[in-house]
Amino acid sequence: MKVFNWKEILTTISSIEDLETILKETINKVKFLKNELISNVFDEIQINKVKMLLYDYLEILTTQIGGEGVILYVLETKKKEPFFSPFFCRYDSDPQVVSMIMGFDVPFDETGGILSYTIINKEIVYVKELDIININPLLTNDFLNILPLKSNLTIPLFMENIPIGIIVFFSVNKKINLNYEEITYIEKNVLPLSMIIKAIRLYESIYRDYQYIKRMNLNLKREIELAQKIQSNLLPDKPPILDGVKIDFWYKPMENLGGDFFDFIVRREKDGFGVFISDVAGHGVPSALITTMIKSLLNTYRSYHNNPSSLMERINIDLLANNISDYFVTAFYMFIDLKTRQGVFTNAGHNEGLIYRRSKHKVEKLNTKGKFLGIFENEYWEEKTINLEPGDRIVLYTDGITEMLSKNMEEFTEERLENLILLSKSLDIEATKKFIVRNIENFEDSYNILDDKALIIIDIV
Repeated sequence: MKVFNWKEILTTISSIEDLETILKETINKVKFLKNELISNVFDEIQINKVKMLLYDYLEILTTQIGGEGVILYVLETKKKEPFFSPFFCRYDSDPQVVSMIMGFDVPFDETGGILSYTIINKEIVYVKELDIININPLLTNDFLNILPLKSNLTIPLFMENIPIGIIVFFSVNKKINLNYEEITYIEKNVLPLSMIIKAIRLYESIYRDYQYIKRMNLNLKREIELAQKIQSNLLPDKPPILDGVKIDFWYKPMENLGGDFFDFIVRREKDGFGVFISDVAGHGVPSALITTMIKSLLNTYRSYHNNPSSLMERINIDLLANNISDYFVTAFYMFIDLKTRQGVFTNAGHNEGLIYRRSKHKVEKLNTKGKFLGIFENEYWEEKTINLEPGDRIVLYTDGITEMLSKNMEEFTEERLENLILLSKSLDIEATKKFIVRNIENFEDSYNILDDKALIIIDIV
């Protein structure tokens, strides 16, 4: 009987690419995929071609040794108790038996019969004619009830002394007649399959992980989109309309959930209003939840609307009670009394507000002393009061604007924003907003958006 060499066998499969080339590509992909998942694993490595070559090769070997079928088992070791799992089975005489074999795991212990014995002893087991009376412990009765073997050749597969699996060539109706030299040749032809099986198994594992991550990412994306809608509903949909002022705003969320928030507290008599702007450190669901909390606290403590320092104190106490120290909050609040034309404000570690003074033709900073919210107990937030005149323009913002980066990794900076305020001093509030926003969008690297952005403009008229 002639036993083909492994490479010689492959030359007979002319319709499929050479296995060695595919295998080299496979191993290279294995190294790559340890660090990064590609978009479609099977399209990249053509793993199905490798599997089909493996199956074709096993069938050819089965025919060459005079067998009627073949079973490839892989050794599963991830669970507490290792076991042999059927990976491939071919038995043309009874397809129903194939289905039963593929659903039959074999334990790796003393009841595992030939499979366990072969791995433990690292030996080939050749049974020319099975003696049913003396089968125990070489084969289990459960297995023989499914497949009553008459003859079999069982070969262990190792890779660097690590057991990979077992190949069982078998016959039900006739003997498999092999001499020592033929068995040795078969062993040599089968050994290279260990590396192929290992690569296939590794890729299938990666692919399963990839599909799981893909599903999780899809679910997470849907949840984030829902959270973004909820978060956007926390923000005012339009500015309040009041005598003596004009108000406009702009908000641009980042792709993920951000922590920017702003709102207006209008007095019942409409003779004054508060404007609150904040930024939660970090991004994602925790930031969005804290933003929701701040919205609720503003509604709860709206009676402090004309007392910025007390308002910050109440919010800080509640944030501390909820233990948000990993996600501290910066905030700026100003109450504008439209009857007295005065503004009183305080700052909790936020970007300083800016005010353009028409009478002085310059931009001034609205600065007070005060630390972040949600970090320190018994903190005090300084208040300051300013007089407001027609033509004054107040600009509040979050650091997503001043800290954004250009393609050249240049920061936008507060100075650039101040310059835009000066350049737009003669424009009305809507034109000013469009002018500043256009400059922001032209400056920012659209592939490197790091934060959401909020901008509020208040004109005293």
